[in-house]
This record gives sequence, C-alpha cells and structure tokens, in this order.
Amino acid sequence: MIPAGVCAIVPVKRLDRAKHRLAARLTPPRRRRLVLAMLTDVLATLRQTPGIACVLVVTPDGEVADRARSAGAEIVLEAAESGLNPAIVRGLEVAAGRGWRHALVLPADVPAATPRDITTLLDAATSGDDLATVIAPASDGDGTNALLLHAPFVVAPAFGPASAERHAVTLRAAGPVRVLRNCGALGFDVDTPADLDRLLAEPRCGPRYRLLLDEEPGTVRAPHSPVMEIEW
Repeated sequence: MIPAGVCAIVPVKRLDRAKHRLAARLTPPRRRRLVLAMLTDVLATLRQTPGIACVLVVTPDGEVADRARSAGAEIVLEAAESGLNPAIVRGLEVAAGRGWRHALVLPADVPAATPRDITTLLDAATSGDDLATVIAPASDGDGTNALLLHAPFVVAPAFGPASAERHAVTLRAAGPVRVLRNCGALGFDVDTPADLDRLLAEPRCGPRYRLLLDEEPGTVRAPHSPVMEIEW
C-alpha cells in the first residue's frame, strides 16, 4: 500500500453530452440517470477503499457537481466542457498544487468496480523494488480504465482508443510501469449497448440498474472475472 495516500481524480462530462453511444437504447433522461448512478457507485467505492485520501471530481456540469459533493467528493468546476484529457490534466494540476504525491485517474463509468479491485491496483505500485506507475486496461479493448501516477505528474493523459499502450510507452521512459489485466471489475466500463446488457445482468448491481432504468434483464450474462495478470 502507498503510505502517503492517493488523490483520486474522476472526470465527468456534461450530462447532455454523456454516453451518446447508448442513444439508440436509452432516452436522454435515462442516460442522465445512468451517468449519475454510475458516478455515485464509483465515488462510494473510492470512499470505501483504504489508501484513497481525497477524491476530486472534474466537471463543467452543476448537477454532476451537486451529486459528487453530496457523496463526499471535492469539485473542480470547469467553466466549459474541455474534453476528457484536458479535464484530467486540470485535476492533476489541482492535486499537485495541494501537495498530493500520488494520483489515481478513474473514469465514472466503472460502476461494478469494488474497493478490493482498487486496492489491488494500488498495491501493484509497490509490489516490486521500485514505485511503479500502474495501468488498468479495459478488458474488452485497448483503452485505459484506471491510471495510477506519481509526482511529478508530467505525463500527458491520452485516454481513448489504444490509450493503454500509448500510456505504457510514454510512462516507461520515466520509470517502472505495471499493466494490470483482468483486475476484477475494474476493466469493465459501460459505453455500448452490449456493456449495458452486461451491467444489467451483473448479479451485484444489475437489479438496481434495471429498476433505475426501467429495463428488463437482457440475455447477456456477466462472465466470471479471470485471474489477475500483471505485465512488467
């Protein structure tokens, strides 16, 4: 475990611009409810994770800010939508300005992640001889679902398609990097209708999301999480 504590940074878009890939499946009000519910779950998970000492939510959306504040997070309010990676940069700047030495960038669309998943990621930073940056890729692609960084936060975040490899290449130039694959539900993010089906079928939180969205359970069932793998 990192002894100094970690500041978590959770970037969130404006609600009217979030999860457009689900537009064919969910109406705008349902997408708003989904985003706010996932954010609430992610913040609860962070709050219950030993080692997470601060949570910053970076957003231009007042409703998102109100929900995050009620969940115990601090708000970095953007004047306008800047995009995912600029929002992360802003969060890292605020964290560094407050003296935090370790930062976990975590999207708000990994609602099935558990405190154990986050703890596994934090522990991986100190599982070798040197403190390492840790990357958790998306389990169904090549994106980045979590990124643990250490000061100075000089990396330019590159979240998006193929970002896990981009992050690994960039960060290895500065020090040790560990890539965690199949780290529980941390690799599962909700972007597409297939992802939504998997969330609704998830035994732990699926029933609550079905009730929230007034959706019947689909035929897709969440697979068992495979054993964690670490790349050095």
